[in-house]
Amino acid sequence: PQSGVNGSGRMGGLPAGPSTAEVEQQLAQERGSNSLLRDKLQALEKMNYDLQKELNNFKQSQEPNRPQGDSFTIADLNSQIKKLKEQQAHMELEVEDVRRAGGERDQRLQQELRTGKKLAEENKRLLQLNESLKLELDEVLRDRRDRAA
Repeated sequence: PQSGVNGSGRMGGLPAGPSTAEVEQQLAQERGSNSLLRDKLQALEKMNYDLQKELNNFKQSQEPNRPQGDSFTIADLNSQIKKLKEQQAHMELEVEDVRRAGGERDQRLQQELRTGKKLAEENKRLLQLNESLKLELDEVLRDRRDRAA
């Protein structure tokens, strides 16, 4: 009679999931990706800060009581302000995208950790069951030998 446990310690009817090593490898990859996203986020935040600082410095350099100068210069300054604001808005969107991607990766990572924990618990349970079945089989074989002797 077949006990229902195959040579790998898995029950015959259970689907095979990722191994602990595979989950750990995926976890390491996710951590690496999170680290890269964190670095990119910091770089984007620095660029955003620098743009904001440049815009503030530019605004401070304009004196409110300054006489109206060359219209080309004022138009050029207004154009420069507009470009800086557009760059800042673009950087803020990129920062938000990176934060969102990091949050999604964190959620996937947490799910992988939960799955890995469940798999480890199931593996432990199956190993205990396998050991119990081996002991039971040894006892049955011993009883048969004793009866035969």
